[in-house]
Amino acid sequence: MRANTGDDTMTTYIEIMQKKIEDLKGDKLIGTNAGTYSATEAHAAIGVGDPQFADYRIFESITGSRRTEGCDPDKAPGRTRWMGASAKQRQADIKELMGLIANEKTRPSHKPVSYGVIEACR
Repeated sequence: MRANTGDDTMTTYIEIMQKKIEDLKGDKLIGTNAGTYSATEAHAAIGVGDPQFADYRIFESITGSRRTEGCDPDKAPGRTRWMGASAKQRQADIKELMGLIANEKTRPSHKPVSYGVIEACR
């Protein structure tokens, strides 16, 4: 078994932060109407009582552009449930993580960034 050196720990922290950055860069689900209407409302809105045909999902990219999958939100029943961080917040989080990575690379290997910072990234 190989001993865990400070360099290994630093690399692990950096890898965790880089993975979090990649995750934040992807399109994120920010809204859906799933679960906010009945089969009767679905039938009245789109002519089909099966709720799976009346669901829509709204995704947002890191640049703030949005795309919709599923039913047209203007015709769909129910209401939009919004969730998750905005693109602006994700951009700020990425900037902060990149700063932590740069800082971590300049630290002596025996002084890694605090474990609490890494846990907050997970």
